[in-house]
Amino acid sequence: MNDDIGHWPDELVNQRGIVRLPASLEESLTALGRDEVMLEMLGPVIAEHYPAVKRYEASAYREALADSGQTDAEVTDWERTTYLEPL
Repeated sequence: MNDDIGHWPDELVNQRGIVRLPASLEESLTALGRDEVMLEMLGPVIAEHYPAVKRYEASAYREALADSGQTDAEVTDWERTTYLEPL
């Protein structure tokens, strides 16, 4: 296929039987929670705690973004502090 299906309307995507990948972290975590193969591969501890940690991080990020006046189009101070400083 040579078309960019990311720009197709949902009606055409559904008509062609295409299933879109999750478009956000929340959608990805929801899909993970329904994927029995992945959950089994992760094991019960990680399958339970990984989504919880990622949801907490997403909530902290949204809160920091709102407080900072920065946009998600740039690397924020929260991201630098959370992900880069520990390195």
